[in-house]
Amino acid sequence: MSWSRLALALVAVLALEACGFRPLYGQAGEPAVRRQLQAVEVGVIEGRLGRLLRLDLDKRLSPGAAGGGGQYRLDVALNTRVEKMAYRRDGTPTLERVIVAGDVRLLRPDGGVALADRTTAVTSYDILNEHFAAIVARRDAEDRAVRLLADDIANRLALHFAEQAEREGAAAAPAETGPGSGR
Repeated sequence: MSWSRLALALVAVLALEACGFRPLYGQAGEPAVRRQLQAVEVGVIEGRLGRLLRLDLDKRLSPGAAGGGGQYRLDVALNTRVEKMAYRRDGTPTLERVIVAGDVRLLRPDGGVALADRTTAVTSYDILNEHFAAIVARRDAEDRAVRLLADDIANRLALHFAEQAEREGAAAAPAETGPGSGR
């Protein structure tokens, strides 16, 4: 790596730090957000794609742990549809789009809804002449859509918990600077 590239990278990192950039979650992320994500128990999601989504979410929310702590419960209802996209001159389809939508509900310990959202992932695949190859291509497209959905759900949960921590921090700040606080 040349010195100019190294200097540019260093300036970019310092600029991000100076503007208040913080990772949402991850190794250097906010500990409160990581703890909240680890406290999410993913409920049973029906079907093959539901099982894949649940495993993927468990890995993203509680990496290295044996499952969520159960303070929150995450329920996801999946809906999958396939649309034909491209056709040959003879009318046979050559491309299909897989659309996987999830209705997401994060439930608090008291049963109240902390977050309700809908997320969608779209992938596509070529329809192949070989029957087995076409089945594998479709499954691969479904699996890719589930990974996209899991990423989106994990990011939305992390954002929800980060905003919640920010609100709680802002609510606690006026109490600390009130009369008699010594400030």
